[in-house]
Amino acid sequence: MNLLKRGNTYHFRIRIPSDLTPEFSRKEIQQSLKTDDKRTARSRALRLSRLLNDGFDQVRQAISLKRSQDDVDELITNLLTSIGGTRRRTLSEESEETIIDMSNLIAAYLKEKKPSVEQRTFETMEYSFQLVIHFIGNINLNRLNRSVCRDYRDKLSGSPKYLLRDANASITQSPISTKSVNKHMQFFSSMLRWAAREEFILGNPADGLTIKRKTAPWEERLAFSKEDLNIIFDNLWNEEHLISRRWVPIISLFSGMRLEEICQLRHCDLIEQDGIYCFSISPEAGAIKTAAAERLVPVHSKLIDMGLLELASPDPNQGPDRLWNDLSPNKYGRYSNSVGKWFGRYKRRKGFNDNRHCFHSLRHTFINELKQIDAPEPVIRQMVGHADNSITMGRYGKRYDVKKMKQWIEKVGYPYLFGLHQECP
Repeated sequence: MNLLKRGNTYHFRIRIPSDLTPEFSRKEIQQSLKTDDKRTARSRALRLSRLLNDGFDQVRQAISLKRSQDDVDELITNLLTSIGGTRRRTLSEESEETIIDMSNLIAAYLKEKKPSVEQRTFETMEYSFQLVIHFIGNINLNRLNRSVCRDYRDKLSGSPKYLLRDANASITQSPISTKSVNKHMQFFSSMLRWAAREEFILGNPADGLTIKRKTAPWEERLAFSKEDLNIIFDNLWNEEHLISRRWVPIISLFSGMRLEEICQLRHCDLIEQDGIYCFSISPEAGAIKTAAAERLVPVHSKLIDMGLLELASPDPNQGPDRLWNDLSPNKYGRYSNSVGKWFGRYKRRKGFNDNRHCFHSLRHTFINELKQIDAPEPVIRQMVGHADNSITMGRYGKRYDVKKMKQWIEKVGYPYLFGLHQECP
């Protein structure tokens, strides 16, 4: 019996007696003990060891009594189920030959994931696994261990940005960020976790190998200050003539909506409920980030004063026509690509060269304004489309009605902001 620690969690490992390995179709059993306390882990491991050794004896007895293979299989299945494990599936000769190295594992995993992920995410995964092959090589899965995974992480950390996409990456030496390293490690670890479930490998040797970031979460992106906002919005409508560039940043500032949520709006997504105009964010308009992102966001009176209703024409007869006729979807069906790139150029032109200032900073600014006026956290979460994972409020508590939401959104007024026009020119 052995105790293994992967990340912060202890695992139990026991070798199956050699006379029983053909029946179990494996040489050992590993099981998470679901604790980071060593004393608790030892106690649980001892219980599992006794349970399994008794089970091994029962299987031997069944074989010696020449019980049917079905009876032996049932004993083994029940034994493994009792400890929370599963019977090793019997692989075909073809799969035993193919799932033995990293490239074939990657191919099998991508085939499994492709139907359930967006095309953009799938392409990102493909590139991430190209990095695995680049740094680790087409290693046999029997040689994959903790040391190999840690070495991969360390090589990633020292590599240039866009290593396999830019022929000059090794020359320019623009370094990969810690956030990107962790993203690649999460893709890698997710694949190995799947491989362990499918019993191609024993356990996930990359578990817990992400790098602890020194930057506080609230420092990863910056909100705009009062002075910043006046610089950003001063003369915006005189400088920019495309309707989306005039309106999309302002809507984000007064609603906290995500960039794509605004860019994919249709005329029919501006609705009236209980006498209150709202943005309706739904998957019918386009991709939404999570289930919690589907919501109603009351329209701030400032946007109405500036002429949004005349622009949007909240008329059911308008149907699914897009609100911003100057935007076209990219190959992934996203409408926000051009606006995001424009805002990056625009903010740099205004003197904001820190990458932590971006379009998403407008959303941060809105949330920060709500926080500073002591808006209840559940209200903020619902307003901006974040999930409430608490049992009381998330499962039993229902959504706030739009009248309650409207009261809070109207308190975000930015009285110091002088650069906005009062009506759409």
